[in-house]
Amino acid sequence: FIMLVQFLIYFGFSMIIPVMPQLIVDYNVSTMHLGFVLAIYSIASFISAPFFGMLSDKTGRRPLLIVGLLVFALSFFIFAVLSHSLTVLYITRFVGGMASGALYTATTSMVADLTSVQERTKYMGLVGMSVGFGFVFGPGIGGMLGSVAMSMPFFMTSAVILVALIVAFLFIQETYKPSTVPQG
Repeated sequence: FIMLVQFLIYFGFSMIIPVMPQLIVDYNVSTMHLGFVLAIYSIASFISAPFFGMLSDKTGRRPLLIVGLLVFALSFFIFAVLSHSLTVLYITRFVGGMASGALYTATTSMVADLTSVQERTKYMGLVGMSVGFGFVFGPGIGGMLGSVAMSMPFFMTSAVILVALIVAFLFIQETYKPSTVPQG
């Protein structure tokens, strides 16, 4: 189920890639904004991941996964509804990036929690494969949806992430068991 959730996250995320350049053109702003919009997502994910790692050790992985999926879905939905604004695009990409940091931390921590040291690399590789499959299929679907309306890939991503949220809520249990042995 963690692999399915990872696939859905990156399938949904990559659906918006084909429409991003056209959105920047439609806003009639410098194409430099395309790079900034893509970068702000990654920067937010990079900055937030360590914080969410510490938080997941306190609250558990599952709550982080559930809330991360909800915020991720909302970031795409809000942009789809308010897609006429470059400012909203920046804000929603930043918030989506932070949620991505939470999701990456939660899912990789869950895999680490569920696997032995000997099999961990194998399962981390399978999770990476799920990410890759998401990136294989998402842009094609997003391109087709973008030909209908520029906001369609954002609405569809929100829907796909809501499916991931339902899957996570119903089928993924907490994996973190705090150690009673002090680390250090």
